[in-house]
Amino acid sequence: MSFKKSGGGLQDEQLELIRNPLACGYLRKHAIGTQSVENLDFFIAVDDFRVEFGETGVWEEDLESMIKMAADGSEETTWPSAVISEDHMRTVAAQIYDEFVSETSGSEVCISQTERERVADMIKNLAHFGNKVFDDAIKSAIVSIKRQIMPGFNLSRSHAQYMYVRDILATPVDKDEYDVRPPATSMIDDPAFDGSTAFAPDRRYALQEILSDHLLIEEFMKFLKSQHSSENLLCYMQLMEYDRTVAENPAEEAAAYARRLTQSNSTAQRLSQQSSRSSRAGATAANMASSAQSLRTLTSSSAAASDAFSLESDNDMILLEQAIKIYRLHLSSESPMEVFIPGKVRKQVLKGMSELKPELYEHVKALSYKSIQDSFKLFTASPRYARLVDLAADEYGALAGKQAGGGICGMLAGKGSGGGRTFERSTSRPSSAAASEASAEEKN
Repeated sequence: MSFKKSGGGLQDEQLELIRNPLACGYLRKHAIGTQSVENLDFFIAVDDFRVEFGETGVWEEDLESMIKMAADGSEETTWPSAVISEDHMRTVAAQIYDEFVSETSGSEVCISQTERERVADMIKNLAHFGNKVFDDAIKSAIVSIKRQIMPGFNLSRSHAQYMYVRDILATPVDKDEYDVRPPATSMIDDPAFDGSTAFAPDRRYALQEILSDHLLIEEFMKFLKSQHSSENLLCYMQLMEYDRTVAENPAEEAAAYARRLTQSNSTAQRLSQQSSRSSRAGATAANMASSAQSLRTLTSSSAAASDAFSLESDNDMILLEQAIKIYRLHLSSESPMEVFIPGKVRKQVLKGMSELKPELYEHVKALSYKSIQDSFKLFTASPRYARLVDLAADEYGALAGKQAGGGICGMLAGKGSGGGRTFERSTSRPSSAAASEASAEEKN
């Protein structure tokens, strides 16, 4: 049986866990505690290497036969593949060697000097050994995985966390979950705001100006919906909220309740009772109360989840809730608002769920923003974009003269602006002229 199918001796269920990106992230988290994580990382790197550089009809002999052919002087010396780049394959092989095999590596796996030298020789003769250059060296890592990592994983806290997150990610998305609040700021919150230029007839708002203004971004969203391409902007706004959570440590009063969001049916009530302590704490508590209710309905293992996450930090629990939501809404292949993201990026996100690093969604955000830029070019040529100045003047003109240092958000609170809106249930008020034109555009 081939390495690709057998995993070099690992059982099928063990191999399945390693090759499942979400499970692998939590398996790795568990492996860190066993002080054997470098063996797991080495196996993953070699497994990916074999898959990436596997080709039908090339390097299909088993390693023993290849070694015998090399000893007999009948090895392959010319590059046998017309599909796989030799330079790229050598680069990746060298990276794996430097990270896990070299004596100078900080992640060196435990292999003998003889095995180390054999791997180096095989890499030199890459045309003959191909994607099997690490098959000998990986054997000791497999032994470590089977003896030190796998036995305790099914009983570990990391496994319980994996099962909990897996179950929620598999839950169908409710349409109400797509509601996302636009920014609570507007152009006249900027200290440098100048009404004489902001509302000039020839004024053309840049993309960043639109994305940071609750009124303008709603108009952009309406255009994208008319083009059936709103998913990237919705995703981008969710990611910006995730970034704000990473950057701003929530108030202690609200954060203290975050990790209890699945403990009992009284969680939402307790969170709500704390909402008056501070504006930031109140906002976060309200969000967590909503999250508590929604997550309780998504999984039947709330007690197990409570125990699984009891040692996690409060802020991590808030981030996890947001990270899961973003994946379900915009990266899951089952979501109607799925964004176009390469499979490799999706795997990286799933694997990173266990660590929740600040850069978890950075690649996704960059790709979504690129798509938004492409859509913005179409928007600038539309009648709706041409109406933005009139719309902004109608909404902000009178308020601009009354602004008194506290920003526009409070003044607009009675009109349903800022925090009161969502993209799915917009309450913005266009000018009468803009309204009639918008109606005509929708009819067309």
